[in-house]
Amino acid sequence: MQARRKQSQNERKIAARIAKRFFEAVLSDCGYDGWQVVIDPSATSPRVTQGARQIFLPEQSFTLEEIKHLLAHELAGHAARSLAGEHSSLGLLGIHTSNYLLTEKGLALYYEHQGKQQNGHKVVGEGIQWMTFAVGLASGVITPPQTFLSVATFFELLTLLHSHLNYLDVERQKAQTYARTYALSLCLRTYRGVPDLEQAGVCYLQDAVYLRGLRLIEQAVAEDQTVLERLAVGMCSLHILYYSLPV
Repeated sequence: MQARRKQSQNERKIAARIAKRFFEAVLSDCGYDGWQVVIDPSATSPRVTQGARQIFLPEQSFTLEEIKHLLAHELAGHAARSLAGEHSSLGLLGIHTSNYLLTEKGLALYYEHQGKQQNGHKVVGEGIQWMTFAVGLASGVITPPQTFLSVATFFELLTLLHSHLNYLDVERQKAQTYARTYALSLCLRTYRGVPDLEQAGVCYLQDAVYLRGLRLIEQAVAEDQTVLERLAVGMCSLHILYYSLPV
């Protein structure tokens, strides 16, 4: 009964305006002066704009697990390092140093995974693995470069196969609908900004940094636990830690 109650709480939906008020309270309590939470009707996923001190939320309902994810990924992962950098004597740490994106994305994912493990949840890694896979297919790593349609078709079939192998109780029609929706969503990320979706070899490469960044952070932490504390000084990349940074 307790497990069912916990599952029911996790599935309960929280309106965007309530989530906005929650994050505003968190920002205020944690000293994020000047930061704003904005509901963006055109957004499909949350994002943080450090320079403008804004957190954008899509106009949709969120589950409790999604709120926890946003708290760990967007606030603890992105906004916190930006705030720390702003208070550093080296102002560049409040903006970012060169090659910071790999570290930034990897660190956010690392904290997110740590939070899930501490709460007894399984860390599912297919998402970032498939994002990297999609970029590889689109840009021509190992195979010839693929178009939007060919990558979307491939991932629809792959997702459907994954569903049949791991979720035997899901109805076929629902599995097919989910597979098609997921494949389109993934490819819209991979090919965002591409004017001609019939042209192969042109894609948005950012999704390739998530998995690589996570592996770099995991390796760095395995070698030296203090790396997390040192990275907390601001928005710097791992290679900057070889130098002495004023805090």
